[in-house]
Amino acid sequence: MILASFAPGLRENTTLLRLARVGRVIRIVRLLPDLRILTIAIGRSLPGVASLSVLALLVLFVYGMVGWTIFDDHAPQQYGTIGEAMLTLFVTLTLENLPEQIALGRELSDWTILYFVSYALVAAFLIFNILIGVVINSLEEARAIEHARERADRLEQLEPGEPVIEERIAEVREALDRLEADMRRGRV
Repeated sequence: MILASFAPGLRENTTLLRLARVGRVIRIVRLLPDLRILTIAIGRSLPGVASLSVLALLVLFVYGMVGWTIFDDHAPQQYGTIGEAMLTLFVTLTLENLPEQIALGRELSDWTILYFVSYALVAAFLIFNILIGVVINSLEEARAIEHARERADRLEQLEPGEPVIEERIAEVREALDRLEADMRRGRV
């Protein structure tokens, strides 16, 4: 940080110096293993979340078109264009205004309940559950990566010739297998 203030071009720009100070916060990620796991999980979940976002946008577009077709004349404020319909449905993803949307649809026809219920099932429940699955899967992968890194660090810290705990466990298992085989032979 101090060296950055002496670099030409940086010392005149306080915004860049402040950004350089933010770099100090990143060191915390290296010191706290749980935070490191979460950071790795976020990075690993980005491709899945991006794909899921495209799927959600596609669902919003299809339901927005259908909603625009159904409610264009009945509720032009919310469904007057495809963009407004998509925005209304995006807000409905929280399911907070779903009862009002259903009441709006029932003014037109009882068949609109099918539209809103299918939207709630597909958009809200299915997409959010897939999102949760992507994040949990990424978290498990991050934990495995961190566990492998910690194991590699432990192996580096061992002195040459010092047995690893996994090797000791394997030796004990082999000894138990031999003992069990000896006991079987003695009974026969």
